[in-house]
Amino acid sequence: SPVPYLITSGTTISTDPAITTNGVIDFGKIYRSPAEDGPLATYLFGSTSAFDTAIGFVNPNPNDLPIAVFKFQSLSLIGNPTIDLSNGGVTKVALTGVDGSTSGPPGGTLTFTGLDLVGLITQAGSINLTSNVSFQNIALLLVYARGAGSKLTLASPILGSDRVFLAAEGSMQLMIGITAAERLKFVAGGDLVTTGPGGSADFELNNIGGTITGGPGDRGNITLMVGGNLSSQNLSLLLANNAGGNIGGTGGNISVTTGGDFTTSGDATFTIQNTTGTINDGGNITLVTGGSISTGGELTHLVEAIKEPDNPACNTPPAANLSL
Repeated sequence: SPVPYLITSGTTISTDPAITTNGVIDFGKIYRSPAEDGPLATYLFGSTSAFDTAIGFVNPNPNDLPIAVFKFQSLSLIGNPTIDLSNGGVTKVALTGVDGSTSGPPGGTLTFTGLDLVGLITQAGSINLTSNVSFQNIALLLVYARGAGSKLTLASPILGSDRVFLAAEGSMQLMIGITAAERLKFVAGGDLVTTGPGGSADFELNNIGGTITGGPGDRGNITLMVGGNLSSQNLSLLLANNAGGNIGGTGGNISVTTGGDFTTSGDATFTIQNTTGTINDGGNITLVTGGSISTGGELTHLVEAIKEPDNPACNTPPAANLSL
């Protein structure tokens, strides 16, 4: 208690694990691995659904373990907590609300300083993250609204993350643009609606001089998987690999799949920009719909590779292509 549980600027999360708000201490548990604790979804929710399996919420990447798990009836983020890693505490935390999660004032910038993974998850409820808060410098930010009909509404800016994974078993509404350094993945079982600032939704993966190994977790890719319709005013997906960046494995791709229609009232722009960088086995733009493709403006696709005499390694593979 209270319900919802309030995480404030006065909250301390000890990742050994315990959580303290207003002098009251409650305890969490450590999820170690599927081999030791069973599938992650079953551990968190008591069972594994078809949607859990579809989004890979059963056998997490071993590099993203172990996780300190806290479970609440419902949860509200209204301030940036203090993170305590003493006593052998881990650097990854999942905050799970049974009925739902939200945010509110006074809010502010949420950094969860000391953590490299923050999961905001519901067992069977919606998530509504408002503009009162923003998320900054969290290496992996996972937001998952689970349960039939559960909706993810996101108006909170996300800045400085390496990987952002957003999932909703129901519909998803994104009211902000998002930039990440290694991966952007959005999965909606229902419709996805983007209503970014000024009507433009800009989603960017920007690898500046880094090395992305590819492999588990769709690193190096922008992926949108929508069970229903995808609609936007202006939609821009940019995968930029610059300043000597290297994307290995099967990374370097933009992939959009919808079960229904793909519709923009303005422009839709998909760009892979590989300037002074290397994409080893990617460079593909794919748009697959179960319905129609309709734009009120232009549908633009561009795979851009600039070779420079002083950087002969710069390349995009010959197989780079667009698939509709």
